[in-house]
Amino acid sequence: MSTYLQSYRVGTLSVANGSTSVTGTLTLWAANVMAGDLIIVGSTLAEVASVESNTALTLVSGWTGTTVTGSAYVIHRWSRGWLQAGTTALLLADYVSRIPTFIPTTGAPSDAVGSSGNIAVDTSANVFYVKGATTWGSAVSMVGPTGPAGASQAYSENLLINGDFQINQRVAANGAIAAGAYWRDRWKADTGGANASLTGYVVTLSSGTIMQVIETAQWGYSTLASVACTVSVEDPSSDLTITLGTVTGTITAGSGRRSVTITPSTSGNLNFKITKATAGTVTFGRVKVEVGSSATSWMMRPAQSELRLCMRYYQKSYFSTTAPGATTDLIRSVSSLVDGAYATGYRFPVGMRSAPTVAIYHPSSGTVNQMRKFTTGATMDATVNSSNETHIRAFNATSGSDGDFYEYHFTADAEL
Repeated sequence: MSTYLQSYRVGTLSVANGSTSVTGTLTLWAANVMAGDLIIVGSTLAEVASVESNTALTLVSGWTGTTVTGSAYVIHRWSRGWLQAGTTALLLADYVSRIPTFIPTTGAPSDAVGSSGNIAVDTSANVFYVKGATTWGSAVSMVGPTGPAGASQAYSENLLINGDFQINQRVAANGAIAAGAYWRDRWKADTGGANASLTGYVVTLSSGTIMQVIETAQWGYSTLASVACTVSVEDPSSDLTITLGTVTGTITAGSGRRSVTITPSTSGNLNFKITKATAGTVTFGRVKVEVGSSATSWMMRPAQSELRLCMRYYQKSYFSTTAPGATTDLIRSVSSLVDGAYATGYRFPVGMRSAPTVAIYHPSSGTVNQMRKFTTGATMDATVNSSNETHIRAFNATSGSDGDFYEYHFTADAEL
């Protein structure tokens, strides 16, 4: 089977200027080309809309180059279809491997039953047990205390991403945050700016407001208008003013998880904001927004899952601890093949919310809109030709050498 990233160039093609119909000679397009692939003749590039047969395909828009007959060509396989089957199988296997074994029980289960990581559930008593290496742990309530100062030991999905502030792809420093600028992933300063720092899992907010835009559709909700939502934080040292959409509430200072229930009045995406309610600094941690009228326990998602959620809005090629645009070496840089006036693009490891704004950087100097030739280290000017949610489709390569690979770093931003 043909594979993603391999080029296809068997036979010749003919296409008229302005036409979307392409005819092949001695071609086998039916099994080797998909909608979304890129076809290049000379310096003209077009996207494939559909493949009708081994010798006929249709373009998304009319051919912008001159009429060609019996011409050599190259097709770059950028359709996500080439990856779909393999990716689906890998994701399914990973999902299945994470599902724990549940065992019904009445009362505490015998240590002779189950394996490490199994969960025994006693529905009559509303408790569950987790199996250790050889013995079962103590009963854990599935109900627990509720209310503004408490939290149930059950769990509900956190509508915030990076609620514990641990992911920092931009390598943002502690301190002043300019208005609208991003700090930790998905968190930015409101219009008046802010001053915030993180030590471990504890945020210190000295001034201003930090916020996150909640994409309601991401969590399966068409709207959260008129739906009770509970906001909770850990160990707030002073009162916090919480805004969800246009409705505000107060989380009072105290130890443990402290919460407030707010019912938004607006539909669509919701601006979630945290502001200190009193003078001086305030500390808190592990922020959670959930649907429902009571707070449930904090439970972090697996680190890789949380990172992938963040990468839906922002991602980069650099190491996690390297700031974008920094002078660095070639490690983790990506490469593209120059063909004519174009350099082939790059598929994002995580699909993005929308077509992102992409910046590319020279891997050694950090200079924007430059690539580095793999074989000689020579610099080539290049800009992004087009991009969508799944990949950078191609680059305009103004001074590249045909057939050579060029290296670069990138950032892709699709924040709300």
